[in-house]
Amino acid sequence: MFTNNKERRFILTLFVIAFALRLGFTLFMKQHYFFYHNPSSDVTYYFEWAREIATQNFIGNKVFSGLPLYPYFLSFIYRLSLGHIEIMRLFHLLLGSLNCVLLFLVAKRMFHKHVAALASVFMSFNFFMIYYDWLMMPVTLIITLSLIIIWSLLDRQRLTSIYQWAFLGILTGLAILGDGKFLFFLIATACWLFIK
Repeated sequence: MFTNNKERRFILTLFVIAFALRLGFTLFMKQHYFFYHNPSSDVTYYFEWAREIATQNFIGNKVFSGLPLYPYFLSFIYRLSLGHIEIMRLFHLLLGSLNCVLLFLVAKRMFHKHVAALASVFMSFNFFMIYYDWLMMPVTLIITLSLIIIWSLLDRQRLTSIYQWAFLGILTGLAILGDGKFLFFLIATACWLFIK
């Protein structure tokens, strides 16, 4: 995966810089944003749903009013962090920083390592990426799943067993539970694999 020490150092530096930017933004928002402890209705909705899953009823008593992947993911973090919102946010920041590394690996396979380096650096500094990683919305998790699926498909020659393909199918199914538009991606990918 990593060809040399220089590339390893770049990936580590990329991750550290991306995390430092996200953590710095979080600290800035905590000091200067009036609604930091009173987030928007969407954020509160997902957080309350996750708390209900983690503390009351894992399956729930009513029909899901939204796509359930992110609330279940958030409830898992909720249990790990014992409901501490700052630790949950820290995990989100780490996941967003990991996305920058995943983008580098995907872009390197698709294009060239210089293109991959530039794209991943842009992603680490991109305000919208930083903002959504801080905000605790499904975007960060969807990006992670997307990049892992694309990376797996680019390396499909190594998918030799039924278990590896099943794992890829599970990832795609989870992505559909996070964003319904992945169903179109699944259909397009199945057609593409059939043609290949």
